[in-house]
Amino acid sequence: MPEKKRKEIEQKAAEWMQKAEMAVDKEKDDLAKAALEHSMTHRKMAESFKEQESDQKAQAELLKASLKTPGAMQMLLHHPIRALIASLLPWALLRRAFSTR
Repeated sequence: MPEKKRKEIEQKAAEWMQKAEMAVDKEKDDLAKAALEHSMTHRKMAESFKEQESDQKAQAELLKASLKTPGAMQMLLHHPIRALIASLLPWALLRRAFSTR
């Protein structure tokens, strides 16, 4: 889902960039500036979705790996909430550690 949404947003950013170029050609600086702002906003959103994609892939890999450990499937079946928290906890700690750069 994030990949599809990211591509849509990247397309919108490109469209806003084209509008900015057209506004510059017509010497409409105020419109060009507004279009550039829209383009940058869309680019930032696309980057956010790209990060979400990466996080989801990493979480899926972590979950796959954790299910290969002895007793993981039994824990998942008997304590699904506890298993979910255990699988997400390392990512939350890593995120917190690297977000304070």
